[in-house]
Amino acid sequence: MGIDADLHFLSAIEQGELIRRRQISPVDLARAYLERIDRYDGVLRAYISVCSEQALSAAKRAEREIQSKRESAAVILDVDTDQR
Repeated sequence: MGIDADLHFLSAIEQGELIRRRQISPVDLARAYLERIDRYDGVLRAYISVCSEQALSAAKRAEREIQSKRESAAVILDVDTDQR
């Protein structure tokens, strides 16, 4: 998988697993989405506003939390992994 190229095709659970395995970081994921928004939103016009700085700040906080092992990636990313 080309990390940046294919991340958006993965489910949130798959993305979280890559983060848990430290194959990508939350910052990598945020940047991949922000780059994709930058590339396509001029044509798609899907966003009213993009809060890039806030997204990267939150991703950096999540990365610090993961590195310090205070919380699991699922909690930090607020992903519901309950398989109902």
